[in-house]
Amino acid sequence: MTVVARGRALAQADLPAIHALHLATVGAHPPMSRDELASQLWDVARARGRQVVVAVDRDAVVGCAGWVEAPPWCYGAPVFAATPAAARFLAETLVSRARACGASRARVSVFPGEDVKRAALAAAGFAPAFDFVTVARRRAPGDGARWAGPWRRVPYARLEAAALRDVHDDSFAGVANSAPLELDAVRELLDGPGLDRDATCALADADGRYAAFVVVLRDADADGPFAVIDMIGVRAGARRRGLAAALLDDALARVDAPAVRALIASTNAASLALHASRGFTEVARRTVVEATV
Repeated sequence: MTVVARGRALAQADLPAIHALHLATVGAHPPMSRDELASQLWDVARARGRQVVVAVDRDAVVGCAGWVEAPPWCYGAPVFAATPAAARFLAETLVSRARACGASRARVSVFPGEDVKRAALAAAGFAPAFDFVTVARRRAPGDGARWAGPWRRVPYARLEAAALRDVHDDSFAGVANSAPLELDAVRELLDGPGLDRDATCALADADGRYAAFVVVLRDADADGPFAVIDMIGVRAGARRRGLAAALLDDALARVDAPAVRALIASTNAASLALHASRGFTEVARRTVVEATV
C-alpha cells in the first residue's frame, strides 16, 4: 500500500506539481491558472504559505492543503490529493489545524472528479452543506450601464483599504463562507496584478461612508482571458435599493475581457437570480462539505 511518508512545508518549487494535481482532479470544472493558485497558496490569509502543508510520498508531491483560520470556522482551500493515503493525511491535518486555531467547524470544497478526496473527507466526518456554482457569459457590445445613481462612485484610484474592509465585513456578516478580512489582505487584493482596476469600485453616501462595493479580477485559461466578478457586497442598511444590480451592470460595462464569470453559493438565491437576469448561465459546480471538529 502506498503510504504518505510525511507532510512538509510549502516551497516555491512545489507550485508546478501542485498545479498538475489540480488539473488532474478538477474534471470539467474551470481550472485555476497557475498564477491564481500561487496567489492563494502564498496570500495573507494562509500566512504567506505557512498555513499550507504538502503531502509527499518519498520525493513525490502527492497532495497539498491550505487553510484559513477564522474561528469558529476553518476553511480548507486549496486541497488536492492524488492518492487515498494523501487524502486521509490531509483530511486529518485539516481537522487538527481547525481544532488548534479554536474553530468548531471546518469546510472544504470538493470538485466533481475528486472522488479520492471526497471519500477521505467523508471518513473524517465531513458531509455536504451546499454547492458553489460557477456561472458565465460572453461579453457583447453595449453590455451593462455605467453608474449614474445618487451614491458617489469611488473608483479604484481613490479606494481606501480600511473603508473597503468595513463595508465587506458588514455586507457578509453572518455568512459562514465569507470570513472577515484582514486589512493586509485587502491591501494585497488592491495591489494585486490580477485586479481589474477599471471595474472595481465602491459606492459612498454623502458622508463618504461606503454603502456597497464590487471587486473584479482578471484571469486567463486555455479558452482565453476572462473577468471574474469576485465579490459584490451591500451594507445591511443600504439593501433593497438596487445597488447590487447597478454594480454588476457597471462592472459589465467596464470590463474588456471577452467572457465574465462569477462563483456563487447555491444558497444565495438572490445573487443567482441577479446574474441569471444578466445572461449568466451555470457552467459548473462543486460541493462544499462541512464537519464539526
